Amino acid sequence: MQIVSVHGVLPEHQYTQHEITDAFVEVIARGDGLDERILRRFHRNTGVDYRSLALPLTAYAGLDGFTQANDLFIEHAVDLGSRALVEALKTAGL
Repeated sequence: MQIVSVHGVLPEHQYTQHEITDAFVEVIARGDGLDERILRRFHRNTGVDYRSLALPLTAYAGLDGFTQANDLFIEHAVDLGSRALVEALKTAGL
């Protein structure tokens, strides 16, 4: 067996780590006794500048539990995987 091509793809919604942290703070840290400063320090120390998300950042706050989040994950994972596969096949001339 031989690997003749690979191709990476990313979701279309890209945000800075700072933007994601701000959104995360609004959803998670408010009113639950979590220290926002610790959360911000934790996110800052990841060393990540940008992240690519499957959904617009504002959509995550409206997710209604694990089942909905998991269904969306599967939907977008299949789409991303399909795009990667098609592009890899094109690169390989197949």
